[in-house]
Amino acid sequence: MKKLTIQEYNTLEQKSLIDTSNFLIEAFAPAGFQITNYPDRIYHENELWRYMDVMQENSYMMNLYNLNHGLSQFEYDITKKVILKFKHFGKTLSEKLYFKSGLSKQLLIFRAINNIFGEKKINIFELGPGSGFLTALLATAGHKIYCLDNSQAFYIYQNHFWQEFGINEWARGEERYEDNNNIIHIPWWLWANTEFEMPKIDVIVANAVLNEMKSDALKYTLSKINNTIDENGMLLYAQAGEQFVSKYENSKGALYSYGWFLHNTKDVHIYSRKDMQRKISLTINKKFDLQQLRFWFNLLKYYTGKAPFYIFHEIEVESDLTEVCCKHYNDFSIDEIHKLFETKDGVDPRTPDEKFCELVGTFDLERFRQKIKYRERRKFKIRLSG
Repeated sequence: MKKLTIQEYNTLEQKSLIDTSNFLIEAFAPAGFQITNYPDRIYHENELWRYMDVMQENSYMMNLYNLNHGLSQFEYDITKKVILKFKHFGKTLSEKLYFKSGLSKQLLIFRAINNIFGEKKINIFELGPGSGFLTALLATAGHKIYCLDNSQAFYIYQNHFWQEFGINEWARGEERYEDNNNIIHIPWWLWANTEFEMPKIDVIVANAVLNEMKSDALKYTLSKINNTIDENGMLLYAQAGEQFVSKYENSKGALYSYGWFLHNTKDVHIYSRKDMQRKISLTINKKFDLQQLRFWFNLLKYYTGKAPFYIFHEIEVESDLTEVCCKHYNDFSIDEIHKLFETKDGVDPRTPDEKFCELVGTFDLERFRQKIKYRERRKFKIRLSG
């Protein structure tokens, strides 16, 4: 399969704009990147190396903590295959290879999907695949993944990386609707075409994108998704994204209004089309403050049926699904995982952005430890039952 060039992508995008309305162009512009000035376009293929391992800076040790410092035999084998293919691809971009944080971050969602569906091969729709590691893991495991991204830079990077795994590039008219490979790449302008119909899917992955989508783009996407997924469908993410474009409460509210109900918050947030009965567990804090007053006000609204449960900002939700999706494995120890992820001897595995983040004091391990302590002190839990 021929790689998508910068000129080809730009030409296809510009041609599509002729028939795309103003509101759709506005809705699917990369709003989060535009607000922060994050580079979402490239002008030379020599810039592609910058997108190898991004958005998860300095999270490697945190990711292993969330994996309970272990991998199953299946997870290890799939990860090893992805790393080998990434190294083959990465050498075409740079002498230095970066993948530790980005790849390890995706293993949690990869684990949840495999725990839930077992050996069943499913159709997955991934919003904002980023550096493409989750897609690579899922494709290697035999699932079919439909991937949507509205960033020119990430889209071209993904196309080049996924050549290693087999890809149908739907940005090209002559390849459109071919699906003989496990990875189907969908450009934003095709998704923004109101006449475009998505094949049937079982799971949506929307990691770190919901809060970064414009309200109309999220509503449009949920509306189209609801036409292609049945009542057993699920939506997963590890994090909802930075709250530059939309607040988390607004994202949860949109999901709820389109018929998606939160079933789990442990390790991975999982939404389902099925609503369930809720049992509320509270631990009362003796110290009264304004935050507690707001909580009781929201609880009263919830019990009187005037507000859904997503109004609670910090909330733990568990169901029968929690025990299944959050199962951990220790077939391979932490030392064996480190060995799997190691790069060349004497080569600093940190990306330039990770070094920058260390200098300015963001994405640090201590902040993660404090987050874990805070999570353990949460006072509000909902248990779902069928």
